[in-house]
Amino acid sequence: MTDPLRESTPNALHASPAVAITLPRITLICVAAGAFLALIGPLGTGDAPIALRLGYWIVAMVGGGVIGWATTQMVLRWRSLYDRVWPQILTIALLMSAPTTAMIWVWGRLTFNITQSAGEWPALYGSVLLISLVMTALNRLILVAPAVKSAPKPHLNTPFLDRLTPRLRDSVLYAVEAQDHYLRVHTDKGSDLILLRLADAIGELSAVEGAQTHRSWWVARQAVQSVKRRDGRATLTLKGGIIAPVSRTQATVLRQQGWF
Repeated sequence: MTDPLRESTPNALHASPAVAITLPRITLICVAAGAFLALIGPLGTGDAPIALRLGYWIVAMVGGGVIGWATTQMVLRWRSLYDRVWPQILTIALLMSAPTTAMIWVWGRLTFNITQSAGEWPALYGSVLLISLVMTALNRLILVAPAVKSAPKPHLNTPFLDRLTPRLRDSVLYAVEAQDHYLRVHTDKGSDLILLRLADAIGELSAVEGAQTHRSWWVARQAVQSVKRRDGRATLTLKGGIIAPVSRTQATVLRQQGWF
């Protein structure tokens, strides 16, 4: 039986950047791009019949799109790149271009019997990188940015955020983590340390939809992106790349409350 902790995803994930880029959307864009490339016939394909060019470029673009989609899911969860759009675009394009180049090379041999010598690989990689940069920028700016901007920031009717520094008081709360005698407060604008007991913080956050997931963690439900279980331990991946542990006792409670 499939473990819901391993594979299920909370509703809060629908507001996340990674999910804004979906395979159906990527496929449609790649089919359109493939049709355009078939018409202009780049990389020596212009002399081939239009039907063959359409098949070659649409398959090549959809294959590259799937590679790009998988790469995007990974990169968008890297905390160091969170909310840094252009570094994300460059990183995604660089990471996806190597496997995409290999795929293009194989597909070219199968379709046109095209072979590239070792000296031609840098030029092929450069062409793939350029197309990857353009497609990634289109996908990231057109599909992700509106989804992120449209996600409203919930108003927190709680005195808890008043304890934070001024720059974080209008932020979106992700989680509260106990560290010795302090609490590390994670938000969409960064984190801050405050002197407070976790039990008192949870009391002040009673109006916010969230739960204590571990003896040292409280998590806002809207911040949860995915749930994973490994070696018998459950973890929540939050926005901003934050990883929050889930104790065995709380895993049962959260499952009953519909988090998983």
